[in-house]
Amino acid sequence: PPADSDADGEGVDGTGVNGRLWRTVIIGEQEHRIDMQVIRPYLRVISHGGYYGEGLNAIIVFTACYLPDSSCPDYHYLMENLFLYVVSSLEMLVAEDYLIIYMNGGTPRSKMPGISWLKKCYQMIDR
Repeated sequence: PPADSDADGEGVDGTGVNGRLWRTVIIGEQEHRIDMQVIRPYLRVISHGGYYGEGLNAIIVFTACYLPDSSCPDYHYLMENLFLYVVSSLEMLVAEDYLIIYMNGGTPRSKMPGISWLKKCYQMIDR
């Protein structure tokens, strides 16, 4: 598996000895490994929604309906890896100011993340 990544938060992808796809990222000066294989069905949870304002600030859309159901096996493992993916994706998607839109209308309660998960995401974002 990859051992390093650059300081901008961009990840290095690689395949481990067990055939799993891993991404190594740096978030807040700490290295993390994301199990990309397990989160692949949920990658649509975050997307680029365009730009706003004169400075072309990015709009990031976080859509809860694409999250895993809380009854699925390894839910906490999935959510931890999705958390790292979301935070590292923000680092790659935006350079200046940005707006995050959280959408959960019509999402079943079993797919909505807990407030502690959302708070953890918010606190890890350094801007």
